[in-house]
Amino acid sequence: MLSTAIALFAIAILVGIILLTLFLMDGKTPRTLARIHGVIAIIALLLVIISEALYRSVPQVAGMSVIIIAALLGARLFMLGRRNQAFPKWLPAIHAVIAAVGFFLLLISL
Repeated sequence: MLSTAIALFAIAILVGIILLTLFLMDGKTPRTLARIHGVIAIIALLLVIISEALYRSVPQVAGMSVIIIAALLGARLFMLGRRNQAFPKWLPAIHAVIAAVGFFLLLISL
């Protein structure tokens, strides 16, 4: 289950890299692509939470906690975008860095 979550997070990361690149180039991102990124990441996070409930692993808890923080920041970015409110270019970059740290922590928990 954790392996599936990690694979889904890897896909979400690839889509996220595309989104971040587009955002940094012209400040716009396709909403459909952003939604796909979010849905994949949410499914992966749910799998991690279920896996944690079943297997209880300390590195997994750390990775899950960091990814939850990234998910909350991602939800904030989504809401700002939905309201057509501008946000600084560093905000998605911080989201990406936090998510990458959480992903790495999940990888070492395998």
